[in-house]
Amino acid sequence: MFRRDSNGAVLAVAAATPISSSSSCAPAWEQQLTIWVARIEVKAREQSRRRADAVVADLVTRKGIARARLTGNGVGSLAPVQTNGTDEGRAKNHRVELVVQERRTSTGEPASLQVSMARYVTSVKTALAPAEAFGFMADVRRFAQWDPGVTRAVQVRGEGAGPNAAYELTVKSMGSTSVMRYEVKSFEAPRRVLLVAKTSVLESVDEVRVEPSSDGGSVVTYDAQLHLRGALAVFDPLLGLAFKRIGDRAAAGLASALEGSTVS
Repeated sequence: MFRRDSNGAVLAVAAATPISSSSSCAPAWEQQLTIWVARIEVKAREQSRRRADAVVADLVTRKGIARARLTGNGVGSLAPVQTNGTDEGRAKNHRVELVVQERRTSTGEPASLQVSMARYVTSVKTALAPAEAFGFMADVRRFAQWDPGVTRAVQVRGEGAGPNAAYELTVKSMGSTSVMRYEVKSFEAPRRVLLVAKTSVLESVDEVRVEPSSDGGSVVTYDAQLHLRGALAVFDPLLGLAFKRIGDRAAAGLASALEGSTVS
């Protein structure tokens, strides 16, 4: 729990259980706390970073944790857990999160942290034959038919599904929209297609796999990975919190479009 002043600045950190400056893990492991603060407002990243720094300072001075084990980062509006359209949602988005990461070497020496990208995987069992299911999924223009986060999908290179196709998808984000250009990087009909989109701040890698089922239908797996680029990559674990909520809606839409049911 974090006490704040009237302007929302963090004054102190009160943990439900004491935070020790020593680790109970085996010698080959070190823990590093990375603190991310989400804040939806003007200059959100700068303000949330200052709040994260305040938490770091408190953990160092009051809890005796080594400064080298702490990293303060402000995520701003990048990873909401609720809509910002209501007071309740904004209150939940205005939060402080402590993420414990572990790093490991064979000798116990410090190692660089491996940060996992946000990922969502869902599989849908459908009565559609593999070729038909693949044809539907490989034509990215149809994404807007099943993914509620996509408002428009336009092909900008090629004609229909194929190995050199490219698409521009208009996606909803935080009450506004943005355009992402997806390019087909691998096309293996009727089993697999790989799509990649890059912007200045993030990269999305989407893979569709289609496997035949014993009853003549198929199982369609959609595997989406999203990560922030450059220095923002440290925010990936927090981005995953919002990504799951978005993925759940897309999974439901995909099952409906394929007239099937989710199996994972």
